[in-house]
Amino acid sequence: MDTKTTLTKSETAAQPETILVVDDEQAIRDLTCDYLRAKGYQVLQATNAAEALRMFSEKRGGIHLMLTDMIMPGGNGPDLAAAVRNMGLRVPVIFMSGDADRSADAENLGKDAVVLQKPFSLAALARVIRSALEKRSKTAASGSGRGGSEAQA
Repeated sequence: MDTKTTLTKSETAAQPETILVVDDEQAIRDLTCDYLRAKGYQVLQATNAAEALRMFSEKRGGIHLMLTDMIMPGGNGPDLAAAVRNMGLRVPVIFMSGDADRSADAENLGKDAVVLQKPFSLAALARVIRSALEKRSKTAASGSGRGGSEAQA
């Protein structure tokens, strides 16, 4: 093997996408974050909407997807997504809900909203995240900048 032309993994690998996980339940947050890290994502975590908004302010464009609980003390997922959108950021959002009634209200979030009903499998989580990130990449590649997806914050 010619060592002059061999690239290291770090030189050839793309930067991993960053996912912000927002959930007030520590056990769910920890399990989700550990799994996503094992899948190769950079993961940030917040326990509430205010903390999540602070991270969006600090990272300005460095967060590629938000996975948020629908109901949390001090705010809810749909209001958090609206606040992120009001910051001028277009980030895909996946909502998690342990309340079947809230999951049924997904149509109120927009036609492209994704709501995962707790408990969900990690495999289902991985599929939904990958799909949302690929859709985001296609939107960015088409040059539409604004995205147009109502599920995006």
